[in-house]
Amino acid sequence: MTTIPGLPHDLSALTDDELYTWLEALQKHGDRDVLAQGPLALATHLDNRIETRAHLRVLSQAMLDMEAGNTRRVAISTPPQVGKSMLLCWSVLWWMARHPNHRIVLCSYDQGLAIRNARIIRRMVQDHGSRYGLQLAHGSSAVHDWELSSGGGLRSVGIGGGLTGRSANCIDGTMLLTTPSGTTTLARYVDENTDEPVLSYNHATGQAEMKPVTARQLTGHRALVEVFSTSGPSLLCTADHRVHTPSRGWVTAGALRPGDTITGHPGPYVVRFVRPARGLHPVYDLQVEGHANFFANGMLVHNCAFVDDPHKDRAEAESRPCRERVHSWWSSTLLSRLSPKAPTCVVQTRWHEDDLIGRLMQEEGDTASGGAWTYLRMPALCDSPDTDPLGREHGQPLPHPLIPEGATADLQEHWEEKRSRSSIRDWSALYQANPQPAEGALVTEDLLRARRDLQPRTRFQMTAIGVDPSGGGRDVAGVIAAALGTDSRVYWLEDASLVGPVAEWARAAIRLAAGHDATLIVVEGNYGRDMASYALSTAWDSLAREGELPEGMVKPMIRMEFAKKGKRLRAEPIAQALGEDRVRIAAHLPSVEAEWTHWQEGTESPGRIDASVLVTQHLLPQIAGPGQVGYDEDDLEFDPFE
Repeated sequence: MTTIPGLPHDLSALTDDELYTWLEALQKHGDRDVLAQGPLALATHLDNRIETRAHLRVLSQAMLDMEAGNTRRVAISTPPQVGKSMLLCWSVLWWMARHPNHRIVLCSYDQGLAIRNARIIRRMVQDHGSRYGLQLAHGSSAVHDWELSSGGGLRSVGIGGGLTGRSANCIDGTMLLTTPSGTTTLARYVDENTDEPVLSYNHATGQAEMKPVTARQLTGHRALVEVFSTSGPSLLCTADHRVHTPSRGWVTAGALRPGDTITGHPGPYVVRFVRPARGLHPVYDLQVEGHANFFANGMLVHNCAFVDDPHKDRAEAESRPCRERVHSWWSSTLLSRLSPKAPTCVVQTRWHEDDLIGRLMQEEGDTASGGAWTYLRMPALCDSPDTDPLGREHGQPLPHPLIPEGATADLQEHWEEKRSRSSIRDWSALYQANPQPAEGALVTEDLLRARRDLQPRTRFQMTAIGVDPSGGGRDVAGVIAAALGTDSRVYWLEDASLVGPVAEWARAAIRLAAGHDATLIVVEGNYGRDMASYALSTAWDSLAREGELPEGMVKPMIRMEFAKKGKRLRAEPIAQALGEDRVRIAAHLPSVEAEWTHWQEGTESPGRIDASVLVTQHLLPQIAGPGQVGYDEDDLEFDPFE
């Protein structure tokens, strides 16, 4: 039992009221304990339906690290529907419980999702907040934008919701803006769609300067307050609109007090009093690039809006203008609203190599390479054991909230089904968190789809195995079976590629040869030269002793090939043969297709491409070109088993 100072040993001696008091104290003690353990502990403490999983524990620890100041920026990529949004909502409640005076901005790609998340968190505060001293402030009725009585609160916005500033955070249209050509009312500026910049304030230099306006909109009619200054000019805006004061920073207009100084141009203004304005007024929003502020009637006010659509799906992710709008929103709108050293967490299912996380990694880098972001990439199937946050081995599946922890076979089946039902690009991006560019690929997905021939109407004349040994067992060792048909086409039959030491890929190659009655194994000899042939010889002997090889099987010959050109140059003639319908795919080979459609020169070694190139070049010897393989005369062909 949890120990509480002063708790009597004999509970039977307590009255009902005393017992209730001690039970309440026990609950409060437990409530405080789980806060120290992180948002996942809080979630399971308050909701017994929540299941813990390894990847959720990693996400929860990331929040603890941010709160402790060990890292300020965390980026997280996982497949969809693995519980990250759920935990993110609990993380907001956890952060509020730890820091009840903090204002939190929760951004989603879709406005509907933003409202849904805000509603969930609001309900959490209503259901559980009293246990942690959290209470909604009086008048906080908006679902997506509310405050706590302690001063903190939540602002939930969707980039894809268009111009979605605070619902009651706008400026009256009669307020004057300063442009290079003079002053104009805010209403005229918006109605005439003027493209002139407006006067803004650079806090870094302390100077006023012209900045472009990236978005503008009439948002409707609102109740306003009027801020009167001692020198005459007044400001008409919603009570929640933020006004800059040199002493208190950004303050909502309704919270200004007589005597407060407002940053102004050409000089400061002193508040005389603030009072409600009569009736409803048409109000407007502006989004100013960079500084996220502008002068209205000479007084410095904050931006009103979040703008533009994000890449919600593949079509928008492929659109460069859409991606640029998201990046611009991130840099000019969101970052400008964050306090100095504010913790920032981006949780995203990847779509494109230049999506938000992709751009952040490109421009700011991850901590592993000396950059700013702690990047937690957790693909459906582990492909980088050295950097996997879960410490998984190559190919091990990601946990799922609806599949029991430790049910590896069920997890593997789940993710393999997702792979079989996804396009190659979607699997790589959404599920593996490793989006690849479509440009510069050796072949297209459409071409490989057209080359699938799962029931060939030809007789195989010769079957061979292609092997690309891995470098020290850390890369994928390519092991591919292929056959030459009587129609003079090569058919790719099976992929037995793996990550593992020499003995493992050598045994895989021999098993594959036995399974397809192959008469030849073609091996790249650049790595280790004769090592590959002797590894195959040892594997043959071992499997024969173990009884795994068919009785009477003819030992395949070994051909060592030594590449004298780069990988891309060697692969291009095979890509051309695919285009000419001289190579077909006779089995479900998603990983082979993924490498051919996504591999970019300079990235990790493409073992499956190399193995399929080796075996295809041998079976179609008439292929020639700048990428042809060179041979050492002494090692052209020999039988290492004799």
